[in-house]
Amino acid sequence: MKYDAIIAGASFAGLAVAKELKGNILLIDRKAEIGGEQKSTCCTFYHILEKLDCKKAILQITDTVILHIGSKDITYCLKHPFATFDYKKLCQILYEKSNVQFLQAKVYGVEDGTIVMTEKGNFQSECIVDATGWQAVLANSIKKDFIPCERKSFGLETTPLYKNKAIEIWVNPKMMPKGVAWIFPCNEFSRFGVGSYIGETNIKEELDAFLKKFDLKITKDLHGGFFPNKFREPTIENIFIVGDAAGQCMALSGEGIRQSFYFGEKCGKIIQKIIDKEETLEEGLKEYREFVMRRRKYYTFLSGLQKMFVAAPNFWMACFTKFINPKPIFKYIEKKYVNLANL
Repeated sequence: MKYDAIIAGASFAGLAVAKELKGNILLIDRKAEIGGEQKSTCCTFYHILEKLDCKKAILQITDTVILHIGSKDITYCLKHPFATFDYKKLCQILYEKSNVQFLQAKVYGVEDGTIVMTEKGNFQSECIVDATGWQAVLANSIKKDFIPCERKSFGLETTPLYKNKAIEIWVNPKMMPKGVAWIFPCNEFSRFGVGSYIGETNIKEELDAFLKKFDLKITKDLHGGFFPNKFREPTIENIFIVGDAAGQCMALSGEGIRQSFYFGEKCGKIIQKIIDKEETLEEGLKEYREFVMRRRKYYTFLSGLQKMFVAAPNFWMACFTKFINPKPIFKYIEKKYVNLANL
């Protein structure tokens, strides 16, 4: 069963690739329904959702971020507002924009460079995309040490009824050792979460304690998972790797959704050129790799900041945030940060 392209993974990165493709395209995911399993906070810049024509998925827009460091509270007013969104709705909007065949199946790996093995049979294509998240199932089947033992963060989140106007982030070792806690407003409810920069998974107790400060409890909607904080290779043999599978998640901020759209869209456009015989597979792999690797230094810089953050006392962090708080400095940093992956 041959296809022009095969995409493994039907979340942000896989759907970003899919919407750029025309032809006989196969999209594979272990979930039976597109957008069936939320794992992230689901927040990105408003203008990104606007450009993707996904505004119908938006829950709340905010231009204010409040950073709590110890006893210090610092408020940032953003030029580019953030928007929280409904994961399922956004994924289904992107899926409707694509023209792909969907298969619900567990993916096992790649064989002979062109065959994707699944629980429902094997499928062949010259162009294969690994968008399977931090597990990077296809890439890891080719190179067993593709996923580093460390360099993963872990987050856990729940969504109680709670109205809030701003995004709030707490940096407090007593609240969340070597990590952060947060509130992301979503209209009638908010996403309360805690995250460990060192990949600690047993953090439900910390989440429960965080919620108690607001007289709230963990709801049935408890979700989370690992997310990478180290850049990985964007190609391996003839496989295009996109999103968390390629470590395209920014360390420190933990933002990966925008990067999945950014690199996924570019990957899809390159693969379409291969399908249309405008480029060879080798040329396409080289173009995508060079495009991604030109941005590697910024991710390495943020990884270094995260290491410093984990080791630095609250006092140093408070001094640093005060330094960048003045409007001209903050606006410059915000502009640079947005342009790292701007559609």
